[in-house]
Amino acid sequence: MVQELFNLLLGEGITPNQYSILYHCRENLRCPLPNSDGEARILQLKGYLDTDNKLTAKADSVLKKADLIFGKSTIVPAGNLAEQIKEYRSKFPTGRKGSFDEVEKKLLRLFKNHPELNMDIIQKATTLYLSTMARNGEERYIMKAGNFIEHVTNKTNTILEWCEQVLEGEAPKDDNPMYEVA
Repeated sequence: MVQELFNLLLGEGITPNQYSILYHCRENLRCPLPNSDGEARILQLKGYLDTDNKLTAKADSVLKKADLIFGKSTIVPAGNLAEQIKEYRSKFPTGRKGSFDEVEKKLLRLFKNHPELNMDIIQKATTLYLSTMARNGEERYIMKAGNFIEHVTNKTNTILEWCEQVLEGEAPKDDNPMYEVA
């Protein structure tokens, strides 16, 4: 568990002391560390704290990942997951829906590894993907629902690329037809 936390911090480029500051900020506690003001300034420069020392989305993501390591968080997204999976699968054409169990397993793994994501982002990314494929006349190349969630090409996860586009404000164009499931 400790090694996993250190790997997370190393990957995020923050020190254990900086993580402690983030944790204390989230819990509204006074941080007992020496030089916490200097460390907070570094966290501001790295984008983990704003100028008022409030947590940013980047900090929230690190804290959620740490919570998963310590077992303080659940990986199940809010709402009725079964209904959300049903809605997700319904977007895909017949023969590309994948099994419910496969999609559920891959979604839960995705949420565990990327707690900053939620089903709303996943649904929007899926809609963007399918509408883009339809607009480009590439319906025959649409991935299966499960593979869209967990399919790595060129060391990049496909759904994460589409989620990034959604988070950056990309949306399906109104003048382009959505992929219609028969």
